Amino acid sequence: MSSRGSVAKNGHYMDDEYETKYILSHGEKVIEGIGRNHSMPDYSHSPDTIYVIYKKGVFHAMRIYGADHMPIIEIAYHPEPKLNHGDRDHSIWHMHVYEKDNLEHKAAMFISDEVKKKYKDYLEDIGYDQW
Repeated sequence: MSSRGSVAKNGHYMDDEYETKYILSHGEKVIEGIGRNHSMPDYSHSPDTIYVIYKKGVFHAMRIYGADHMPIIEIAYHPEPKLNHGDRDHSIWHMHVYEKDNLEHKAAMFISDEVKKKYKDYLEDIGYDQW
């Protein structure tokens, strides 16, 4: 057991840190962290799951997990200075692709046409408007 009271199983935390608030039209679970937890889960308890987080009522991030419960890609709308000429005040649509078999993601990049095509329905559900 960790100092936070969570128990690890197969290297993944198994405590209840998130609550599903509602589900969007294509099955994406809108979650909210319990307590002080406001980020995305590192690992999905269910395979092939998509989680969405809103902060202060505004879309913040959507993370897509694969059959192995690990993150594949994160699509986000928040400040990303490296893509937005150093601007830390204005949100920008971008994505992070995760490395296979770990929780490291590549540097932020603009959402590719391939990702737009593959995740079109989910992007529409979260209000993506950069077609």
